[in-house]
Amino acid sequence: MLSTNVGYELIEGEHPVRVTRFSKRIRLLHWFNAVCILTLYVLAALQLFEITTVPPQAADTRPLHVQTGLIWIMVMPCLLFLASLKNSNKRKRRIVSEKLVIKQQLFLWASVLFILVAGLTGLLLYLTQNIEIPAFRNLILAIHGLAAILYLPVLLFHIYLALFHIHSKHSLKTMFFDVYIEHLVHNYIPDLTCMLTDDEGIIMLKGEVMHMSISGFEIKIPEGNWEGKLEFSEFTHATFLHDELKNGAMIKVSLSEVFTSGGYVNASFTYPMSIQESAREILSHALFFQYLFLQQRKHPRLTCNYPVMLYTEQQMTMGLLVNLSLGGASVLAPIACPKNANVRLVLNLRNPDVDLELSGNIVLTEKASEHDYFYAVNFPDSNDEQLLNIKKILHYLNVNEHASYTSSK
Repeated sequence: MLSTNVGYELIEGEHPVRVTRFSKRIRLLHWFNAVCILTLYVLAALQLFEITTVPPQAADTRPLHVQTGLIWIMVMPCLLFLASLKNSNKRKRRIVSEKLVIKQQLFLWASVLFILVAGLTGLLLYLTQNIEIPAFRNLILAIHGLAAILYLPVLLFHIYLALFHIHSKHSLKTMFFDVYIEHLVHNYIPDLTCMLTDDEGIIMLKGEVMHMSISGFEIKIPEGNWEGKLEFSEFTHATFLHDELKNGAMIKVSLSEVFTSGGYVNASFTYPMSIQESAREILSHALFFQYLFLQQRKHPRLTCNYPVMLYTEQQMTMGLLVNLSLGGASVLAPIACPKNANVRLVLNLRNPDVDLELSGNIVLTEKASEHDYFYAVNFPDSNDEQLLNIKKILHYLNVNEHASYTSSK
């Protein structure tokens, strides 16, 4: 929620990486299916309006409904076949990521099931229209209508996400055209771990990934007896492990920095390759595409619930700080503020003991309820003292988050 557009870090380079979330054939398949399904629902709604109105107020749309359904049934298999063909002419600067995360796969299969049942029963009704089997046709018609009704909330939820959900709106752009990587995104991915190995795969060390980007990542490992026996410089490969990564994701790495903090050894790694090459390897996985491309964030952000005073040029109010990073924050407040408005945030905390005042501008707004609004605030001109206080808060939140995670196990 409100995690985008705060703290951009521009990627240097004359040739930005082109990202093809979906191929042109997949896009053609998607939009043809979308137009046909929506047309069928509109025609069905008009027909329902006609039969429930006395006298009838609309023309009979059943023939057009049947014709649209037949076109959909005949063309869809052809488009599915074309979409399944692999393109052997891969462009080096293009990233293709057509894989879906588990939630998207469940949504897809639910849609396929309802659409398939509705399509096959509709075809069966068409083929038996001249056969006198009223009981059988009534049963098929009932199944056809039930499938259409059950699919309707799935379809409406899909449309809602595509139009109003912030991350889905970013993803929707990739269904229209290719996009380009312009900003480096550092992000925390829940439950992501990493297995470090050497060239031979003999030495192994597992840690929790604190944040990553297409240029590198940072892991933390509890201090223990392994220290002094292993050198981080020996590790040359990293395999990222997550429920969304069936076989893991391996990439070459190079040590950048090692430091100890709060009983943990933290190590930062980069990828010994160009930003174009690392982006291609990382973003080809749907999990990383979601967190490292769709969410445009420079600094890792931690969730919190702190009371905060929000000052604008015209008014002031008490709000709630819901997350924080070095580059920005998200605030829930009961006043309406326009995008790009200058605001001032004042925090007076006792745990940790920090008094902080930050000036920034609103880069994104989102209505949370009838009277409350979410604001993404960017901090473009924070001084060293302010940054130090933000780091104190982030360190406190990080320690508490790890303590809660450990106690829950």
